[in-house]
Amino acid sequence: MSDQGSVYAAYIARNLTNERERRTALEARAGTVTSTSAALVALVATVGAWLGGSGRTYATGTVAAVVVALALFIASALLALVCGQLRPYQVPDPATLQAFITVSWTDTEVTARNNAAWLDLDTLTTLREGNGTKSRALDWSLRAQLLALAALGVAVAWELAST
Repeated sequence: MSDQGSVYAAYIARNLTNERERRTALEARAGTVTSTSAALVALVATVGAWLGGSGRTYATGTVAAVVVALALFIASALLALVCGQLRPYQVPDPATLQAFITVSWTDTEVTARNNAAWLDLDTLTTLREGNGTKSRALDWSLRAQLLALAALGVAVAWELAST
């Protein structure tokens, strides 16, 4: 039994496993950010409606900062949804897999390992591209959420300073 190429094939397989785990982690974090942003939008809108109905007037800057915060929380949730969106990636088609057990069945172990490594590499490459898009969307989602929290802080400070 030849071990030619086994180190490379194992390396590609490990990277493919890591990239699949990365996708799972990104999607889980996106779900958390979506839930958090949606809850904060609901909370801020509810408190705003409750306080707005009290007959009290608020500084223009306070109202503007709260509106900006709401917009940023909504943007954060939308970006997190983009992160959670399914991304296509390449996998061997059924005809290729069928050829393994028909045409290629008698290939040497080295040839078979090489062919499988190329297929894993194709999957890894396209999966990594999709995960990169997910990662960027999640990064911007978290930035929007932080800016929204800062805007809420500005609104509170503005209101405290105006009273």
